[in-house]
Amino acid sequence: MEKGLRQLPKDVILNHIIPYTYNTQPQTHLQDIRSYVRDYSFLDNIYVFDFNDVILLNDLLFYCNQFRHYYINVSKKLTGIVGRHFMITDEKSALDYAATKLTGNPSVNHRIKIKFIWGLMTPFERTDFINTTIIDSTQDLHD
Repeated sequence: MEKGLRQLPKDVILNHIIPYTYNTQPQTHLQDIRSYVRDYSFLDNIYVFDFNDVILLNDLLFYCNQFRHYYINVSKKLTGIVGRHFMITDEKSALDYAATKLTGNPSVNHRIKIKFIWGLMTPFERTDFINTTIIDSTQDLHD
């Protein structure tokens, strides 16, 4: 981070970055950050001890793809979530990214893919994922 800041002109740092850091952030943005950290920590604890990153990635993709196998068909919900990334500008780019980078490309670290998807999900989607994938499935085991 420091290396990147050193490469920026001082004018940009002093007149744009520093003032932005003192701005009050929207409540929804702060709630999203808290949700990401708290829910990811919970998720990490569950999957580290009981499962692994491959299973978590598959569960996330299965949830985001409306409980359909993503290697057969990528849903509009998954492309919609991927399309929230600021670098993805249209539905075709989102579909290509979901099909090649998330569901394919096994050389990319699974943890990176998991955090990418988790960060693009809304707090509601994260909570729903935990409820439907983790809590409901553990209740089914005890019934």
